[in-house]
Amino acid sequence: MACTERDAHCPVCISNVTLNRNFTQHRCTSLPNPLVRGAGGLCCPQSVCEQWQCPVSCEADAGASFARAIYNTKQPPSPMENYDCSRTPAAKRCAKSMAGAQGAADCGCLVRDCLSAAKLLDAQPSQCVLECQEPASAQICADYDDETTFCEYSAVLQCVSTAASCNATKSLPHPTACEAACTAKSKAASTDPAQQLDSFLQCVGACPRESERSALASGLEA
Repeated sequence: MACTERDAHCPVCISNVTLNRNFTQHRCTSLPNPLVRGAGGLCCPQSVCEQWQCPVSCEADAGASFARAIYNTKQPPSPMENYDCSRTPAAKRCAKSMAGAQGAADCGCLVRDCLSAAKLLDAQPSQCVLECQEPASAQICADYDDETTFCEYSAVLQCVSTAASCNATKSLPHPTACEAACTAKSKAASTDPAQQLDSFLQCVGACPRESERSALASGLEA
């Protein structure tokens, strides 16, 4: 049975940590918290307490406008830690500031100026979040060398755009015309998510990204 409505008897968060909302909203990214059915049969949020990721360091793909926020060096990276910094001049400056200098940049600019992969899952149903927060297609990203972050971010974007459990019309930001065309092309090329992602990445790499991104800049910076 699908888990779509929170049970009235779900555990309530009890925490001694008082969040500074002004700080977290400008320096941290909230994570999606889908509903899951637990061992007791209750339909409850995956995490009892609200989760925020506040980067302790950061790094950018070499020569690219995609960056990763590092939250816990003892755990493997997650696609939810990736940011698209290609859409506005301020975002591009953010990525450039950390290129080749992990931890030396103002990592808060990722939250302030760039777009988190986690935000792609906002307003999506729980089943979509569970499927796309760690998309299986991202396994190919290890082969993308200096563009691993771009690949992993695109894996989430592609998952939200193609998975039956998602509503692509609710995804923000809306894809550019070229990204939408590449999604359609990748879906026609294969039914395998990994092959779809590879096709999408090859196609979108030829997109006139700078011109399309700059057309969106004023709206995103408002």
